[in-house]
Amino acid sequence: MKKIKKSTESMQLSSIIHAPIFATSNYNVEEKSRKLVSYEVSRTKYERIIYNGLELNASDDFPLFAIIVSKYQQSKKFSITLTDKELFEALKLSKASRTEAKRKVLVKRIKRLEFCHVELFYYKSGCDDVDKYSTRLSFPLFESTFYDTDTKEIKIELSRKLGVIATAEFSEELIDLTVYYKIKTQYAKAVYLFLQTKKFKNQSCFYVDLHKFLERFGHSNMETREKKRKLKIALDQLVSLNHISGFEFEKIDDIDKVKIINKMKKEKEKEKGKKKKVNDKAVHVDEMNSDDIARLEKLEEV
Repeated sequence: MKKIKKSTESMQLSSIIHAPIFATSNYNVEEKSRKLVSYEVSRTKYERIIYNGLELNASDDFPLFAIIVSKYQQSKKFSITLTDKELFEALKLSKASRTEAKRKVLVKRIKRLEFCHVELFYYKSGCDDVDKYSTRLSFPLFESTFYDTDTKEIKIELSRKLGVIATAEFSEELIDLTVYYKIKTQYAKAVYLFLQTKKFKNQSCFYVDLHKFLERFGHSNMETREKKRKLKIALDQLVSLNHISGFEFEKIDDIDKVKIINKMKKEKEKEKGKKKKVNDKAVHVDEMNSDDIARLEKLEEV
């Protein structure tokens, strides 16, 4: 695991940010009635997650969660204390925004994380049989939270299972909130978290089922056409911020897919295309001989 030194950085479990736990919900934190949601997602054939808890969103709840996880990863202590100043600064709140009303909202949001329960499963041989897991961990995101009105500190007790996770097989992703804050909409933030769990960094592109992409937005009565429009806007924003080079909606074997073009490969693809054109031209000018054939075979292998 990467050593965490900054409050804006944290190592997040891939399954948690892949699943629609921190989704695109617009719930009202002041409401007394609390809507429970449930998700069961297989991130890969080796990892599966079950979530039961309150609605959470990518814009407000995830940064809070990430800051507290970062504090744990820096201190290695399950009892976390955050001052108002630490919290406000990590959330990049202006001094004008640091009001008592804002503080109370943040405390309520943190309190919600006590009512969010996660089960993680790891399968050494794949999850064709969901009962044949090699590792199972079950824990609330937070054990307990308390706001001390005298010292103006938030005290959080984390699950001891976090220590087990650090040494288990579960994948993790480094998330930097300084990058995350530049993403404006919660739809784009949800898509960004989802894409961070994709292990295709060395490929020029990869495909994701459109249905799985739309699932990342969470439970919603929104029509599929409108969800797809939101997805397009979110992906456009990630392109503008250079998180990805581009994307395309395609239908492959009657299945709707989204092609994601990785940013790291954009220049390499241009160079490879130029090289192929030069070599192809040389082949057409000269007669096809053994050297030409060998050169073409190398191009096909690239």
